[in-house]
Amino acid sequence: MRNPDWGLTLFPPLLAGFAAAVAVETSAGSLLYSGTGMLPALGLIITVEVGAVGLGLWVGGEVAGGGLVEPIRRAWLFCLVAFAVGAVTSAGLTFVEGLAGTAVGQGLGLGLLGGVPAFAVGSLLGTMSRQEKGGGRPVPMVGSPAVLGASIGFLLSGGVLIPNVAPYTLFLLAVVVLSAGALIQGKVLDRWPIMTLLEYRKGSAGELRVESRVLGSPRCQTLVLLEGGQLRGAEDEGGNPLRGWEGAVLRGVREMSPQPDSVLLLGGGSFTLARSLSQGSLPRTIVVVERTQELVDLARIHFLEWVGRDEVTVKIGDPLVGFSPSQNVFPLVLLDSAALPSLGGTPVLGDSQWGFLRDRVGEEGVLIVGGLQWREGGQGGALETLVSRGRHWFQDVRLYQERPSTTDRRLLPELEMHASTLLAFSASEGANWPVEVPGYRALPRKDA
Repeated sequence: MRNPDWGLTLFPPLLAGFAAAVAVETSAGSLLYSGTGMLPALGLIITVEVGAVGLGLWVGGEVAGGGLVEPIRRAWLFCLVAFAVGAVTSAGLTFVEGLAGTAVGQGLGLGLLGGVPAFAVGSLLGTMSRQEKGGGRPVPMVGSPAVLGASIGFLLSGGVLIPNVAPYTLFLLAVVVLSAGALIQGKVLDRWPIMTLLEYRKGSAGELRVESRVLGSPRCQTLVLLEGGQLRGAEDEGGNPLRGWEGAVLRGVREMSPQPDSVLLLGGGSFTLARSLSQGSLPRTIVVVERTQELVDLARIHFLEWVGRDEVTVKIGDPLVGFSPSQNVFPLVLLDSAALPSLGGTPVLGDSQWGFLRDRVGEEGVLIVGGLQWREGGQGGALETLVSRGRHWFQDVRLYQERPSTTDRRLLPELEMHASTLLAFSASEGANWPVEVPGYRALPRKDA
């Protein structure tokens, strides 16, 4: 995934590296100034502090499964506390006469001036460089800016700061620098979602995941249902659909005249469309067909509940051949392409499946296929093949492409590849489906 905040992401590790260098060099200067045996002492200091950085990198770099925003914020807070404690310790070594030369003073200095701050910075850098499961955000560049920041810190500390400034003042300076890094990092984190896995199950069509995704700026929350990596449902906090084609279907249905009294949802197990249609008091009968019971159960548990859900008829089986509907013909049939085996994001339908769809629509109904992916200018692809095959079964075929969407795709990276496409099939010209669908543009018949 491309990182639009690439420039900003360089500053937090650079400032953290700078602060670490200040802590290392200040602690070494403070401990060696009043100690004896310079080379052994220097070797011990370097061993402890470099080892602390390495341990922090190891602990902080473990793969994350529940999002990285909160762990990174906690790592920044730990750094600020560690350097504040270092400032207090340094002040104590400075103002308590004779403490710096004792074994206790040397031990406190080695641990609280060097070891703990170095470990905190290492843990912070390790957490920054984590890759979370599912690839919710790009991995920023951490190593190079951190080393560059450390080199700047060593240069300024040894050449300018240590000879002229008290050690505890340098630790307070490091706290200020870390605070600036945390503020910059916070601006970046607000632009990336916090992803939390709510439930995971094994399904016959692939693993099923329900995730909560929260964005800090602007504040918004999304629930998503994934099956085998395919986005099968996405709702905001109010239960409104976030997949563009579902919203387009709702707007299109409102413009149908007469409005359909029954709807067949093939692959509608997330219930997002079923709930939105029933709340609008449009169809009296809604039939949902879903391939697996597990997906239906997860949607019922986690997605928004509504009055009238029990009145929706749910059948489990292959959406195209695995059920016997209570009625043969529906004025509106909605097919979620993500529920079917596909090639390049487009379902591959055989003659028996096309015949099944044609029988369900009848002479007056409309079949809507949503969730298709359209590559601008592409010819001879899977979508063109689907349209061509559909013409053998339906007289009227209309192709709609999504206009620029207002949905924040950072919460739905699964939708970033290509523009969403809507297909409308009917057995006769002038079927009960609007020529213009709000939010979508109708492509010329020659392109369809």
